[in-house]
Amino acid sequence: MSRGLVNILIVIIIGFLATPIPINSEGIDLGLSLDNVSNVAIEENSSTTVVDNSTDNYVFNGILNSNLNPKTLKLVIQSIDTELQTADTPEFFLELVSSSGQSKEFSPLTYEYEGFDDNTKTYTYNIDISKETLNVDSGFYKIYLKSNSSELSETLNIEEHVQYLTDVQYIGSEDKVSKSKMYLKLYLPTKDLKYTVPVSRINPYSNVIIRRTMNAITEGAKENSGLYQGDYLPYASSLKFRKDNITVNFYSRNLEMYKDNSILSNIAVKSLADTLTNITWLPEVERINVTVDKKPSKDYFNGYDLTGPIEKNNKVQLYLPYETDSYLYLLPQDANISNDEINDLFDNLKMSRPDFMSLIPEDVNLISYFFEENTLILNLSADPTESYANRPDIANMIVESILFTYTELDNIESVKINVSNSNVVTMGTYNIQEALKAPNFINVEK
Repeated sequence: MSRGLVNILIVIIIGFLATPIPINSEGIDLGLSLDNVSNVAIEENSSTTVVDNSTDNYVFNGILNSNLNPKTLKLVIQSIDTELQTADTPEFFLELVSSSGQSKEFSPLTYEYEGFDDNTKTYTYNIDISKETLNVDSGFYKIYLKSNSSELSETLNIEEHVQYLTDVQYIGSEDKVSKSKMYLKLYLPTKDLKYTVPVSRINPYSNVIIRRTMNAITEGAKENSGLYQGDYLPYASSLKFRKDNITVNFYSRNLEMYKDNSILSNIAVKSLADTLTNITWLPEVERINVTVDKKPSKDYFNGYDLTGPIEKNNKVQLYLPYETDSYLYLLPQDANISNDEINDLFDNLKMSRPDFMSLIPEDVNLISYFFEENTLILNLSADPTESYANRPDIANMIVESILFTYTELDNIESVKINVSNSNVVTMGTYNIQEALKAPNFINVEK
């Protein structure tokens, strides 16, 4: 080959190598799939772009403004060969699946259409998926964005992991009370009359604790509490305490409203029994008796034969986050545990369930545990409060949920929380470098 021809070939090769390769100004999309991601701790203000799928006609991109309390999901549809005939009026719907597997569908979704970009051949929609619009409970969810439009129904399926979290504040607990005051623990009904919530109400110190307590639950919840406001429990004409038993007497003329109302009867009896068998200053109370006009009661509380005593509920309790319009509370519920009660309780605290908030992320696991005398040491895989850096009240709620729950077990007086491979020192306002006891007074009334 002649030297001139070789030089020509070299020039051609150098020119080819120097030609610039076009790169998308938005960055290179690696097309990473999130199919196997579980409900993990979500950082506030995080933003995620997902290329969910593509067809011969369209490529879909879903962009959340944040995974924590998302407001909008921006959907960008890129046309390959076919124009979108329903560009102005497509119908979108959303399927939400909770971490417990419960599914709910929202249709149609509200959106703003930004229009068609002729340069990039893209249609852009800002779809409203805010907590306020969807009216969903706080918790972890997997969301699926789909369409009812004929052009997109077979191909559009954006999926993401999100967490919706309320702005309502945790009411909090306290450890101390002044010498001239005392806290009365009252089990007050929720608005739907399904549960009773332990509330600590400040009161001047008194030796007549049972009467003060009974009068307080008869009075009911404060107006700003977010709890039930109506009359649900009549005035007790007399109260007698003997050994481990409290006898409560009512006048029959005050009980007419309960005869045909099983819901009201149930919550009245539950509030009465839960409160009087959990008086902080009288831990020895194990049962109550209810009499009407000084006689055993059988017919006055619908669905209840109260001729015998009501025994204290001594089952181990889970303390679960419960949301009202005004405050978040910790609400005890019977725990479902086996012989491995330590692991079972942690799994139960993480579980998503109706009426209660799910706050501990799925990827936070109990690796191991051991005991040092009356202290339980929990070794966790991650910090369960990490994603709540701007919500110290929620972080405190998680810690106190753990403390109240595990100190329900016999012989456990305190809990030490360790985080594997981490230098975590605090969770909320708690110093986790030391063993912690459950606060003395739960859900302190404001």
